[in-house]
Amino acid sequence: MLARDRLPRTMRNRLLRGRGAEAWRRTTNNLNGFRALKLRPRVLVDVSRRSLATSVQWTVIKLPVMTAPSDAH
Repeated sequence: MLARDRLPRTMRNRLLRGRGAEAWRRTTNNLNGFRALKLRPRVLVDVSRRSLATSVQWTVIKLPVMTAPSDAH
């Protein structure tokens, strides 16, 4: 792999570790979850009065865009 040859060891270990069975299991579970998700397009529906509001932990938010901590920033 080209990345393996060019990245410093600490960065390489951080990015390329965990490629065994556990990573495969997580990937498979994620793919199965996406396959189970069904999107139904709706046509000819009145959208003049729509709202993106939702509630998160009993707090109403008008625009459902949030951030969360994630790994390897």
